Amino acid sequence: MGQTIILLVVGLLIFLVLRELVMWYWKINERINLLTKISGSLSKIETALDFLAINTEQKNREVTSGAEAITNIKISNKPFDGPKFQTNKIEDKK
Repeated sequence: MGQTIILLVVGLLIFLVLRELVMWYWKINERINLLTKISGSLSKIETALDFLAINTEQKNREVTSGAEAITNIKISNKPFDGPKFQTNKIEDKK
């Protein structure tokens, strides 16, 4: 019974040492750290893009509503059709 416990402890220690060697050799720990940093950066970019999209959408609504307000101006109960230009025709007075 005592030998079995000692063998399990020694086997566990060998496993942990070999695991660290494999992780170091294949640089797995560095890859995990780098992927974590990349993930954090991408989350920040996503948040910034969402913020920009919301602001752009809001500005588009304001511009659209402003354009609609301009085209719906009424003068003398007539819808506004745009500027009226006067032509300077010279008429012969006889």
